[in-house]
This record gives sequence, C-alpha cells and structure tokens, in this order.
Amino acid sequence: MSKLTGIVPNVSFNLMLATVFALSIISSFSLGYHAYRFFFSNSKKHIALYAGILTAFFLNLGGNLQTIYLFTKGYPPGTPIPFWKILSHYNPIAYWYPNATRFIPFTIHEFPTYSHVVSDLHGHVLNIPIILLIIGLFMAFMYT
Repeated sequence: MSKLTGIVPNVSFNLMLATVFALSIISSFSLGYHAYRFFFSNSKKHIALYAGILTAFFLNLGGNLQTIYLFTKGYPPGTPIPFWKILSHYNPIAYWYPNATRFIPFTIHEFPTYSHVVSDLHGHVLNIPIILLIIGLFMAFMYT
C-alpha cells in the first residue's frame, strides 16, 4: 500500500502503527460499551461509557501485571509489611521493561502494551483489530 500511494516507508509504518492502535482502542471500547448495555440495559449510559473505557484500557494498555509481581516479589506470606517497605527495595535502575515478555519461564509472550511501545508490527499485533471485529460481529449476531 505504501508503494501504491507513494508514501515513504518510514511514514507509512508510523501511520500503520497509529491505525492499528486506534482501531484496537475504538473496537475494544465499542465491545465493552455494547456488552454492558446489553447485559445491563436498565443502567445509566455513563456507566456503560466507563465500562467501555475500562475495556479499552485493560485490553490495550493493561499489560500482564508483571509490574505488580516486581513490587511484591519476595513478599513473605503471613508476615505483612507496609507497602512503602516493599517499594524501598525496588531499584528502578535495575528494571528492564522487556523482562515483562519473559514473565512465564521459557516462553516469549508479548502483550499489546509492549508491542505498541516498541513499535512491533508483527502478525499478532495486526490481528488485534481483526479479532475484535470478529468478536463484534459475533456479538451483533447473538444480540439480534
């Protein structure tokens, strides 16, 4: 498509990144909003908006909760310590963001947040809007 339109590849790559991210946000918001409105039809509209915003946030920006594990790693069960003591052992210089993709041993699992941050346009990222479209079509078929 880049060659067909005459747009230089570095510009078209960035446009594709923005398009995939925007489609993912909009689609997941729509799915969350309409699912909430379907299951809780007598609720207020602004609550459905919050449900859509939360769906879009958790699906696209939520991550895999590795950061929470990082803060609580080594937390002894049964002997609670204050939260500020957990944070006092955290060394932000030693933190390496790609460790989140190796959270489960011996696997590589990328999540949407990581892929958007590092501009990773692999098939698993390009498929997010398509899968959300399929889920939306399935929901529309089931709701009508």
